[in-house]
Amino acid sequence: MSAREYEQWTQDEVAQWPGASVSFEAGGKHNRAVLTFGDASRFVVYPSTPGDNTRGIYNKIGDVRRELAGMGAVRNDRAKSSREPSERNPGAELRQLVVGEPAPVKPDPWEALQGLIGQPLGAGLHHLTSADYHSDPAPSPSLSSTLAKVITSKSPLHAWHACRRLNPDCKTVESKTFDIGTAAHRALLGVGDDYVAIPDELLASNGAASTAAAKAFIAEARLRGDTPLKADEVAQVEAMRDAARAKLATCGIYLDPARSELAALAEIDGIWCRALFDNAPSDTGQPIYDYKTCEDASPAACLKSIVSYGYDVQAAHYLDVWKAVTGEDRRFVFIFQEKPAPHEVTLIALSGSFLDVGQIRAARARRLWRECLSTNNWPGYPAGLHEVDAPVWLIEREMQEQF
Repeated sequence: MSAREYEQWTQDEVAQWPGASVSFEAGGKHNRAVLTFGDASRFVVYPSTPGDNTRGIYNKIGDVRRELAGMGAVRNDRAKSSREPSERNPGAELRQLVVGEPAPVKPDPWEALQGLIGQPLGAGLHHLTSADYHSDPAPSPSLSSTLAKVITSKSPLHAWHACRRLNPDCKTVESKTFDIGTAAHRALLGVGDDYVAIPDELLASNGAASTAAAKAFIAEARLRGDTPLKADEVAQVEAMRDAARAKLATCGIYLDPARSELAALAEIDGIWCRALFDNAPSDTGQPIYDYKTCEDASPAACLKSIVSYGYDVQAAHYLDVWKAVTGEDRRFVFIFQEKPAPHEVTLIALSGSFLDVGQIRAARARRLWRECLSTNNWPGYPAGLHEVDAPVWLIEREMQEQF
């Protein structure tokens, strides 16, 4: 996307905020969109050269909205799309209701939560869209569980590159794998980014979403915050939802939409931290639930995923943020579900020693984040030659084969 397109999208967005204005300043690698509201002024950087990541404009619009809201501006209701409404639930017209049976009514999932929502951009629980949460609305760059995993498993430099508040070139990775997971979250939790079916007539003859019409539909859907899926993928996501609900019901677990997708901001150890909880039941005796989609949900595979992806750090970080906001000590349970049929589900809780390891790593992440923010020094891997030793398992295997 070119700089001119960034500017046009920004102008269109600012027009939705009464009293706000925008001007543009050319730079070297990055230009600046200078936002003004009343006597306040802030800026958002954007690339001066064309980029290949269409998600970039969505991220920048999120930055524009966050800065305008931070200056006290209020956005008008979002303009309606000029397109015909897209089909969100293919085949719904063919489903039959029993005579006399009331049609299902979907409640407002946030109505029961209004009393819990804190002030925006401050410490507390918040009702935030996914885009607003990932834009990092804290008063200063905040530490998420993802950044905590990166800064401890790789380096502070990698964490800086992965932080949108610090790195203007940070890009959101788009992947069909993520699309299925995002849509499955929405289907199971009942809130979050919605998903929409790409009309079959827009697809190529081989079923690929490669036509100009399909690409335009996908781009508009992503701009709205929807996840575009083909019809068979929608069926897959809804089958996953049904299988998960059935398995959770046998364990006495019901994921109330009013307690799903809760965002939290808190100051811990001198830095701002944030977390987005998949589900936190109102009953404090129940654990906080985190939903993961995967290819293999066997307990052994789940353990491997926890170690490989640092989910112990996530669990500790989430529990620390929750306690900082609410004062509650909670347990943490992962819900792993397979994307392939039969979409089996496994519930996983970390042992005390495993969670202790996560808490140590989460605390180290906060210390590194605080030091790097205060010094603006984000070191990478140590310089020099690194000598590596053979792991014990490799030596043992070779010894067994030799004798």
